[in-house]
Amino acid sequence: MASLRDIKRRIKSVRNTSQITKAMQMVASAKMRRAQELALKGRVYIRALSRVFKHLQESIAEGSVQLMEKRETGKQLYSGCTGFAFGIGLERLAMIRWGIRDIRLLIENDVRFLAQFQ
Repeated sequence: MASLRDIKRRIKSVRNTSQITKAMQMVASAKMRRAQELALKGRVYIRALSRVFKHLQESIAEGSVQLMEKRETGKQLYSGCTGFAFGIGLERLAMIRWGIRDIRLLIENDVRFLAQFQ
């Protein structure tokens, strides 16, 4: 049979566990409230973004977007807004200037390959 001291320790342990659980519930509810507020604030942004994409889709369907038209000159347009995760650095400009198709040829630092551009 458990002694009075063991029973008191057990009661204290259960009380502490209960306090910890309540604190965790409060933290979780605060995080949930914050996430809900952010989701509600984001609805306005999502609606505006949806309208922009719908307008773009209609513009592309009408053929009024100049960048989507085929060019007769045979030259390519290079800009920093290519949609890729890189900009136009020195390597890219060298590729355009000398007609190099693969950037790995520049990055390999093969002296025999690089010597032809002196």
